[in-house]
Amino acid sequence: MRLREMEANIHATDAAFHQTVKHQPEDSQKPWMKKVILGGKLFALGVVTLVAVKIASVLAGFIIVAALGWMSYKLFFESKKTNL
Repeated sequence: MRLREMEANIHATDAAFHQTVKHQPEDSQKPWMKKVILGGKLFALGVVTLVAVKIASVLAGFIIVAALGWMSYKLFFESKKTNL
């Protein structure tokens, strides 16, 4: 008897119709905001890169000056001690 009721419900013409609704995320209302954030990140990455290159060039300058100073010391002052 229950099977007949279920079969009658399956073939009923007034069956409930459920339609899915696509939920939009809140940030999809502002698509330009993603571009602004990406642009800000790229700008920050550029600034960090420029600062890193500047620091590296200053450190390289110190290393070169130190190396030249050490070589000058070895050539001009150290050799006088060994000749005496």
